[in-house]
Formats: sequence, C-alpha cells, structure tokens
Amino acid sequence: MYENSEMDKGYVYHFSPGKNKVIFDKRPNYPWFQCQNRDLYRAADLSSDKEHHLTVIVDRDICILYINGIALSARMCERPGTELKLYVHGGTLNVRDIRYYDQVNQ
Repeated sequence: MYENSEMDKGYVYHFSPGKNKVIFDKRPNYPWFQCQNRDLYRAADLSSDKEHHLTVIVDRDICILYINGIALSARMCERPGTELKLYVHGGTLNVRDIRYYDQVNQ
C-alpha cells in the first residue's frame, strides 16, 4: 500500500504460510528500524489447500486487513506513493473477484 516503484518504498502485509502468521511492515525490509510494527501481527490459518477471503481498507493513514474474519490494523505515517501491489515469493497466487474503490462517496 502507498507503494512508490521509483523509490521502492511502501507498506506491506506479509503472509507467512509456514508460520501461519500475517505481519504488517514497511518495505524495503532494511536491517534497521523503519516503522513501529512491534506486535503488528496475527496468527492466521494460511493453508495452501484453502481459499482465503481478504479485504483491505485504507483510510488515509490507517489500514485494516481482514483475512477469513481475522483483523489486523496498522497506521501508515508516510505516503511514499499511490500504488497498490501484490507480490509473491517462492510460490504461486491465484486472485479473483478483485474490487478496487478509489473513494467511497457518502
């Protein structure tokens, strides 16, 4: 979220299926402190043989991830960019039924 390809910066929800854990962090993953993400993780069943339902809500500097009914919220103090990206490392991902809303009119 708030990804900037030129600067290679943004925020991520990192899914670790082997650890059954979802972590919020800032990217790139430098070896030094970047954001106050202590305890910004949730245990989640990330079995590869199941379908997972994700919802991400971003409202200015707050983001909330819902995965199969489990929520993880965090605050993003910077906005390096405006891009939203999906990355996969060491596996595959099938994505369907994506709905993206840039603004919600009230």
